[in-house]
Amino acid sequence: MELEGGIGDVFLHVSVLKAAGYVTIPAGSTIRVRLETQSHRLRVVEVLDIDTSTALKGEPAPVKRMAPGVPRKQLTKDQINEIARKYGTEFR
Repeated sequence: MELEGGIGDVFLHVSVLKAAGYVTIPAGSTIRVRLETQSHRLRVVEVLDIDTSTALKGEPAPVKRMAPGVPRKQLTKDQINEIARKYGTEFR
């Protein structure tokens, strides 16, 4: 991840992103984070805010993580196929 002003890069582990409630975010998103130094390198320890309005054109929407304990919705085969068609595939 590149720091604002082009002053360098920082490591963002997927577990920190997941702790903020996200699985993926679109490239180009602006992320406010809390940093710490570890072994003379900066790393992200907390994601404070994600602004996807700055994401690159054509990037997919962010994927949010399901909250623990929230029951998953059961989809019918037709609903799954409708979603799959958006991605050019089909559920059988």
